[in-house]
Amino acid sequence: MDTITLVERRIDDGRRLIGLLGQKDIDVTAAAWVLTSEDGNWFLYIATEEVDKSGLTTAYLKVYKVLTSMAGTCVSASDVKLIGQGNPITKDILLLRGQRADNLFASYRDRLLGNMCVEEVLVYPQYEPVRHEYRISYVRHDKPNRWHATTLPGELYRNTEAKGAVGYSCAHWEGEKPGEEIHGTVAVLLEIGPEFDDERILNDPNVQRVMQAQAQVAADELFKAYHPDAVIKHIDDPATQAPAMWRAQATRNKAKPVALFEGGPYDGMKININQINKYCNITPIATKRGLRLFVVLPPLQDWERVVKGEIAKEGPFDVFHCYERKLVPGGAEFHYCSGETISEALSEQ
Repeated sequence: MDTITLVERRIDDGRRLIGLLGQKDIDVTAAAWVLTSEDGNWFLYIATEEVDKSGLTTAYLKVYKVLTSMAGTCVSASDVKLIGQGNPITKDILLLRGQRADNLFASYRDRLLGNMCVEEVLVYPQYEPVRHEYRISYVRHDKPNRWHATTLPGELYRNTEAKGAVGYSCAHWEGEKPGEEIHGTVAVLLEIGPEFDDERILNDPNVQRVMQAQAQVAADELFKAYHPDAVIKHIDDPATQAPAMWRAQATRNKAKPVALFEGGPYDGMKININQINKYCNITPIATKRGLRLFVVLPPLQDWERVVKGEIAKEGPFDVFHCYERKLVPGGAEFHYCSGETISEALSEQ
């Protein structure tokens, strides 16, 4: 079997193992896949304080117990080599890891670890907690306090401590009073345990259904803090959500559901909210100050082509334009912003 391909398959399982060890209070000071020059085999070196505290044999027994609990793992017991915190190999792995300010997985060739010559080293960053983003949209149905909710899964985030339902937002149309709104959104960052930190597991439909249900429970709890009498029905098709919202708005005979764009190429344009949901890339970011919502639009000259279905909203385009939602009396506006603004919002998570 090809060695490189074999390790690529095992990288995710190695990261899961590191996360699970931490969950079981087994310290992982450093970890790396090492391709030795002597025999040409890959080994997963794990530096842990457990070796220094309990001895090598006990440390192996504890690690193997965790490893055997991982269903379908590609990492075997013979792949793992434990070393103590004071081992020269540990110090060299930490030095390599410290060369990366971005805390990403890194590869190095032809190195000396301690007194051992190696052909390649794949160094793991410090394990970071994983969060799966969900956006749950609620639309008031034709009966008072009856709401339909749809769930849109978002991105996976690492190194984010926030979890659970992290933000609620709504907009009032002109003439509406608090409590009369017909639409609300809850952002959820669902905590992913290390045992599920694997693309193969996260893509399993059964796992996705369970995760979505957990996100909905968290979202409903926050939503009912604002609407205590709400009767919520979760529906599967997000495409039905926006039309339901606009039908409810039309029934109320309120202002037209459009949003004003200020600044940038779309300055002064009023775009139907339904078109924003359908033809723009929507990015909600849960920050410490609350939920911030960004929409990314194509070049102005391509907007009509996107609306007509002649080209996908993802492009390809030479440039995109970013706007941030601002809640104002009577509804919402979108103000032109730079990509740096999104970066700043991400840093506030």
